[in-house]
Amino acid sequence: MKTILRINAVKELTGLGRSSIYDKIKRNEFPPPILLGPRAVGWLFSDLDTWLNAQAASSPRHNAWRAAHASGEGLPVKKVVKGKA
Repeated sequence: MKTILRINAVKELTGLGRSSIYDKIKRNEFPPPILLGPRAVGWLFSDLDTWLNAQAASSPRHNAWRAAHASGEGLPVKKVVKGKA
């Protein structure tokens, strides 16, 4: 089953405003909506998920964070002493 999101849910998911979403669509930088009816559009969640993953993958800052956390570097470590929490 495919999940379709309306504009408010897309704004919430992406953190973008309505104008930014439509500007990015015009520049082919964001997935276009699908027509649901004469005056209604929606976005496939799978398209948005792909876009979000691509945004994260192209972010040097995000990649550095992922690399640090994948190796365990930079993670808080809680020392556990036997018999004490």
